[in-house]
Amino acid sequence: MKSVGEDIEYVIVIYHDGTVIYVPGGVMDTKCETDVSLFPFDVQICILYFVTWGIESNLLILSNELNSAVIDYYVDNPDWKLINTKTYVDDRYNYHVKITIKRNPLYYVVMIILPTMFFCILNPLVFLLPTESGERMSLAISILLSYAIFLTLMSSSIPATSNPICYLLVAMIAVIFVSGVIIILLIISAAYFYEEKVKISNCYRLVLKVAGRRHFLYEDLPGKQMSKILDKMFIVISFALLTVVMLTMFILIVI
Repeated sequence: MKSVGEDIEYVIVIYHDGTVIYVPGGVMDTKCETDVSLFPFDVQICILYFVTWGIESNLLILSNELNSAVIDYYVDNPDWKLINTKTYVDDRYNYHVKITIKRNPLYYVVMIILPTMFFCILNPLVFLLPTESGERMSLAISILLSYAIFLTLMSSSIPATSNPICYLLVAMIAVIFVSGVIIILLIISAAYFYEEKVKISNCYRLVLKVAGRRHFLYEDLPGKQMSKILDKMFIVISFALLTVVMLTMFILIVI
C-alpha cells in the first residue's frame, strides 16, 4: 500500500476562512478477488478502500458528494466493459469505491466455445467411417488433441488459483474424458470387426436388445455384423454424453 499522491507534489489551496482544498491523485495498481465460475460471461465486483492514516476517527468526517466515480478520463478496455461505479463512506473515515465490470465474451466464444461445440458434433461421427479404412482412429485422436489445445488456451486466460472453479473448464475436462471413451469404444468395435463369429452371451444379448436386434439373440453373429451394431449403439451413447455435458455447461454459464 502507498499513500495517494505521495510520489508527486500537489498545490494546496488555502482560503481566508480556513478552508483547505487538496486534490491528490495517482495511478495505482490494485488486486481484487475474482469469481471466474461463469467465465467467459463473468461479472467482477471490485471494491477499493481509501483510508485516512494518522487521523483519529473523532477528528474527521468524510462526506460523499457523488454517488458514482468520475470516469471522465476512463478509456474503454477491449477485454472488460465497465458496468457501474458506486462511491460511499463507511464509518465516517473510510471511503469506498465499488466498481462492477463485465468480461467481453466474444473472443472466447469464437475461439473456444464454438469450436468445442463443433467438435462435439463431429466426434461421435467417427463411428460412421468404415473400420477397414483406418481413418476413424486417427480422426478421433486428432479431435482429442484439439480439445487439449482449447483447454490449454482457456486455462491460460483464467487465474490459476480461481475459486470456485470455472464451469467451462470442468465441461472441457468432461468433453476430453468422453472423447477418450470414444477412442476406447472404437477399439472395441474394431476388435469385433476382425472376428469371424461372435458367440452370443448374456451380455451380448442385452446389447442386442438395446440395439433392437432381437432376431439375433440366439444365433452366432459375424464379427462385421456385430461391429456395425456396436457402432450404431456407440454413436447414440456418445451423442447423449456430449449433449448432457454441453447442455449442463450452457445452463450453468448462460442461464
